[in-house]
Amino acid sequence: MKKLIFKFIAFCVLFLISIIVLFYSVNNNISNNVNFKINQETVNVIFGHSHPETAFNDSLISKTENFAKSGESYYYMYPKVLRIIKQNKNVKNVFIEFTNNLVDESMNNWIWGDEYITSRYLTYSPFISVGDQLILLRKNPKTYLEYFTSSLKTNFNRVVEKDYVFSRFEKFGGYNSLKESKLDSLIKANQNNPIKKLENHKISNVNIEYLEKIISLCKENNKKVYLIRSPQHSLSPELNNEDFFKEIILNRFKDVDFLDFNNFPLSSIEYRDFGHINHKGAKVFSLWFDSIIKEGILNNRNKNQIINEKILNFDKKNRDELSKLFDKKTKENKLELFNHIIEKGYSLNTKHNFSTELRAEQMFFYTDDKKRYFLIEYNGDHIHDFLKDKTFGIHAYAYSNDKNKLPSWIRNRSENRITWNAEMDIISNNNRNYIILNFQKISEINNFKQIRIFLMNKEKYQGTIGNAFEKEAPLFLKVNGLNSYEKNNNNEEEDELTKIFISAPKTKIDHNFSEELKVSNIIFYSNKVSKFIALEYQEPYPVDFMKDKIFGIHGLAHKRDLNNLPDWVKEKQDNKLSWGSTPLRIKIDDKNYLILTLKKHCDIDEWKQIRVFLMDKEVYKGTIGEALNINNISFK
Repeated sequence: MKKLIFKFIAFCVLFLISIIVLFYSVNNNISNNVNFKINQETVNVIFGHSHPETAFNDSLISKTENFAKSGESYYYMYPKVLRIIKQNKNVKNVFIEFTNNLVDESMNNWIWGDEYITSRYLTYSPFISVGDQLILLRKNPKTYLEYFTSSLKTNFNRVVEKDYVFSRFEKFGGYNSLKESKLDSLIKANQNNPIKKLENHKISNVNIEYLEKIISLCKENNKKVYLIRSPQHSLSPELNNEDFFKEIILNRFKDVDFLDFNNFPLSSIEYRDFGHINHKGAKVFSLWFDSIIKEGILNNRNKNQIINEKILNFDKKNRDELSKLFDKKTKENKLELFNHIIEKGYSLNTKHNFSTELRAEQMFFYTDDKKRYFLIEYNGDHIHDFLKDKTFGIHAYAYSNDKNKLPSWIRNRSENRITWNAEMDIISNNNRNYIILNFQKISEINNFKQIRIFLMNKEKYQGTIGNAFEKEAPLFLKVNGLNSYEKNNNNEEEDELTKIFISAPKTKIDHNFSEELKVSNIIFYSNKVSKFIALEYQEPYPVDFMKDKIFGIHGLAHKRDLNNLPDWVKEKQDNKLSWGSTPLRIKIDDKNYLILTLKKHCDIDEWKQIRVFLMDKEVYKGTIGEALNINNISFK
């Protein structure tokens, strides 16, 4: 009996050690491979919770990026700050929100409460050290262990599939433009309940300790760190601990610059609620913040004295100047964005009547690190009047094999559809009229099964107005082509498409995949993340024929490379690795190409044979048409 108990205990210990080793290996693998690179011109970065998330419109602030995320405690902020400042030597100044509610004991719930472990831990688990995770285990073992298992499974699959792409939305956060204002109604509701200074406040020591860790981290990496407080309305209930809050600043952060914007003068219509300013307030505050940074406030010893004087003297003249500056910046930003979309976007020559008042002549699909865009060239008169009570709704449907790339809240509903209400701008350029639609990039999927764009009521969805536009397999192209992981000697991002056509040799072929699709040249290329196959095809491209098809690729390995194949291939005692790829259509030097992107599941670059064929998009039913077989292939 004792032997049996001993064996059971030994088994449990070995099992536990195995899980810990696997956990550490998986997380370390992901942490070392995920790219946290940001714009190389960025000098200032902003972190915090929802207050700075809605206050700092970084499109209006020079060389600044906002990485604040609603509901984020310093515990989950720490690994994000660590990787951003480690991977971006260009960052000089780190601004961290420090406000009244962040010192309160309730912040403990933002660290180990069920809701926050469910949402934050699943995102940040690969980047949180084992020691830091023990806090969650001690404080909320039931929920932590439940999501530890889910996290380990998800991250293990990421490693197996070499899927190291985390969307900016998931890992970074960013400026959040709030449209509504409900402060007046909140003031009325609270007018009989004035703010009372409460006694016996309790501090969240864990949260504050992680703020201290972030500050030390910044200093160790030669970054200047500033604590900031975003504007709050003077009647905010969260100000009831003001004396307690200032006491903590004095006792624990007296050696850190604290830039206090709490009393920045905003009207009630520029607030969403007591603690968050809306897009109108963010416009005024962000432009003002940009101006004092340019004036050299960070180089002055008496920073808060100057800030208080500027806030006290802020008047209508300052507002008028900022309004003119906003108009100028907005015009410049729109023109720059317009040119990016025209030059880099996926063009679709189409005519579509959204209504009798709005007729689309051409569309472009485009994405950057933060948002996706539709550019619609239109015909129609009095469009401003027609659209004043309308907006565009967007539905994007993912392919079944991309469902794991959808946001967690969509996967949890077992859906494959992302929905947005687009923000809209109307511009004119070269005597042509355009509508720019933009919406948050909440997934890294760039090729959807279908996109549906339609007009709807601005205030409340009451059904589609007019005729919806539906497009099968639209492409959202990035600024830097397919990938931007590799860097040149100057540490600048290179265009991946350019590298394919400059670096890799072409192989002359004449092959008919079908009567509809004929190719004449093929290029094989590889980088650190993916393999690429480029097929030069003959126009016209068979859009209708290809809308329900993708390319299948089989790679047969040489005997010498069998041990280098992924484990799941070796377990089947096979020498064949398979991929599916939706083609990306591009045009370079008047030649048309289909780019097939393959995940780099292994480091084999020389293959005994590559087989390329057409297949059904949803489920494999066999080869469609004629397969292309090429022997002794090398991905350069």
